[in-house]
Amino acid sequence: MRVNLISRNGKNLSLNWTRIAITVLLFVLVFLMGLNYYISFLDLSALEIAIAGVENQLSLLNIKREDLLELEQKIKQLEAAKPNPEKKFEYFWTDVIKEQGFIVVEDVTYNYIRISEGMINIEGVCRDYQTFLAIINNFNSSPLFEQATTTELRQGTGLAFKIEAKITAGGE
Repeated sequence: MRVNLISRNGKNLSLNWTRIAITVLLFVLVFLMGLNYYISFLDLSALEIAIAGVENQLSLLNIKREDLLELEQKIKQLEAAKPNPEKKFEYFWTDVIKEQGFIVVEDVTYNYIRISEGMINIEGVCRDYQTFLAIINNFNSSPLFEQATTTELRQGTGLAFKIEAKITAGGE
């Protein structure tokens, strides 16, 4: 392409400012279109990378969702299963621990509690014999326990005791 920016009128040379302005304007427009294309290309690349990342996260979430659904199904199966009569005390310990709130009297500290096979073993310290007798009486009058016996009793800074009791199935 040839643009004649200098015109000759006889022997004088003069610049054609209109043609110069149009030519510069065309170059600026072409440059701006190229710059716009380049920026759009960079944005497209960034969006493709973001889409790939989101698709990767979705695939991971789908895997986790499938695991969650499997676990929910297993929970429903376990809840639907009938409990084994030999293991009737397996999940009964929360009620047994709650019942201790009604059994324990003031100035008593439990150091050890063990619940297994329908029995509860407790080690603790109390203030004196009257407090200990109140604990034993509360055990025997509780609907969750029967046959509360003392396996050890020692006098020290306080009265250390060990109690063993049979757990009944909810007072049945």
